[in-house]
Amino acid sequence: MMEPESDRRWFETRWSGRLRNLGFTLDHIVRCRSIDSGRILIPGSIRGEPVQFLFGTNNGWWCSLYQSYVEARGLPVFLNDDGRERARAGEVRVFGRMWQANGVPFGDTVANWQPPLAGRFGAYCLMESVVAIDASVPAMAVVSADQRPALAGALCRVPLIPKTWKGTCYTAAVSDAVFGVGYEWHSTVTPAYLATRRTRAGRNGRAEIELRLPGDIAVTQEVGVADACNVAPLAEAGITRCDGMLGADFWCRWITVFDFPASELLLFPYD
Repeated sequence: MMEPESDRRWFETRWSGRLRNLGFTLDHIVRCRSIDSGRILIPGSIRGEPVQFLFGTNNGWWCSLYQSYVEARGLPVFLNDDGRERARAGEVRVFGRMWQANGVPFGDTVANWQPPLAGRFGAYCLMESVVAIDASVPAMAVVSADQRPALAGALCRVPLIPKTWKGTCYTAAVSDAVFGVGYEWHSTVTPAYLATRRTRAGRNGRAEIELRLPGDIAVTQEVGVADACNVAPLAEAGITRCDGMLGADFWCRWITVFDFPASELLLFPYD
C-alpha cells in the first residue's frame, strides 16, 4: 500500500481539504513541512536542485540564504555598494513561480536537512497575492489578488499596518499593542510590555500573557522576553514603538490567510 504522504489522492481528499473549503484549488496548494510549533518549511529549488525554505512574513527580504548552504554549494559571493556580502544563487523557484536571486543576504548555519534547508523565503515578493497557511497539515496556498476566493466565515480579521519596510507584517489590533506578525519566529514581548501588564518573566525567561484579538477573542500565550523590538520597519508608518513579535506558535491556532493587497490577516477555525 502506498504511504499517505506520497499518495496524491490522499492529499487531494484529506490533506488539502480545509484550504479547498475556503475556495483555493489544488493548483494553488503546496504540501509543506513544519518545525518548532508551527513554523513552515516550503518546497522549492535553486538552480534546479530541490531545497526547502523557512517561510517568513517579517524578515524584509524575499529571499535570504544560510551561510552553510552558500558554502556547501560554492555560490559566488560579492560585496554590494555598502560593503555587505551578498550571494548569487541564480534561479529560485517557489510556489510554481521563478525569481532570479543575484544578490541575496546570507548568514547563520544549519545542517543535516533533506532536501537541504537553503534559507528563508519572505512574503515581500507576494505582496500582490493572497497567502493561506494550514499549519495542521501543513499546507499553503498562494493566489493572485484577482483570484481571491470569497473567504467567508472568518473568525476574525486582523488589520495589518500599511507602509511598513519591504512589506514586513505588523498589527496594532491585538491587545492595543504593536506586534510584529512573524511566521518565521517564536513569540516574544519586550520587558516594557510585560510591565504594562504587571507581569514578569519566570526563571526560564518566559511569561504567560493574555492577548485579545478583534472581536474580543481572548488567547493565552507563553512568550519569550526580548530586550527590545526593532521599530525601524515602522518608521514610514509613523509608529515609534513595537511591543514584541507574535510568531508561528501563536498563529498556528488558526488557518491563517494573509490578504496582502487588503492589508489584512484573516483567521479561520480548524473545525
